[in-house]
Amino acid sequence: FLIFSATIWIDFLSLVALSFIVFLILLLPASLRYETGTDYGTYAKMFFSDAKLDAIEPLWGVLNKVVASLNLSVQWIFVFAAVLIYYPICFKLDRKHYCLSIVLYVILGFYFKSFNGLRQMIAVSFILWSFVDLEKRKYIRSIILLIIGYSFHVSALLILPCFVISCIKIKNKYVIWQTKNNLKYIIKKAGRIYGEIFRCFKS
Repeated sequence: FLIFSATIWIDFLSLVALSFIVFLILLLPASLRYETGTDYGTYAKMFFSDAKLDAIEPLWGVLNKVVASLNLSVQWIFVFAAVLIYYPICFKLDRKHYCLSIVLYVILGFYFKSFNGLRQMIAVSFILWSFVDLEKRKYIRSIILLIIGYSFHVSALLILPCFVISCIKIKNKYVIWQTKNNLKYIIKKAGRIYGEIFRCFKS
């Protein structure tokens, strides 16, 4: 029993150490970058504009104001944003497929996307964390995490239908098939409407 317990403890420590190393590898370039990323200048200017912060998602405004109240430089916005993005990715994803998850996160471009869309990728990380808790039937915490994601970027609401459907146990194959078709139709319609709106603004 002692040998078995020691083996589990060593495996746990190894996984914690691996998670921490991966976290640092992802965090340091994102924290130390300067003028890197398409939105870097936008977020740097936003930091000095109360009007822009009041007009944006609440938790992003709170983060900026906390950094300002501590008399920290604008670079700390990118440090804290990186922590919020990579903490759920490195410490909260499924342990069984941890290495594969990290590899896919990088090679599919999500890591580099986090240099360009800070608020969006914070929302994505909290949505992933929310679904991990949803799978464990921790419904209240899962909802709280989804709300936090929404409070950083409103696009997190797009995942709400999938979130609700995943909570419903559907056994009828026809209902599942019909639900998938309806979701595809809604997504296509939303894409067309977005395209039309974008063209109107562009013109």
